[in-house]
Amino acid sequence: MSKAVIKDGRYTIEPLYQWDLNQVLQIYGLSFSRVPEVHFSSVALESALVRQCTMDSNGVLTVEIPNSLLQRPYPIKAHVCIYEGKTFETLYTIDIPIK
Repeated sequence: MSKAVIKDGRYTIEPLYQWDLNQVLQIYGLSFSRVPEVHFSSVALESALVRQCTMDSNGVLTVEIPNSLLQRPYPIKAHVCIYEGKTFETLYTIDIPIK
């Protein structure tokens, strides 16, 4: 599991290891009126892989990281996104280092 703790517009994150499959990303410190989705990307992809988050009663977001991204040694970008009507907006981007 990798935890991203966001405070004052900055974040800390725990790195993941290549081939450490079936990992989740937990995001602390953001508040949403409804549950966002996360678009995962890396230099190895042409388009993002979209995953729906869950949000607990404390506002902690949890999302599964696609295993295909953990099979490569490249950093992963997690774009926290939400749809507002017909408008799509990226609200926050987190870089996850891969060792």
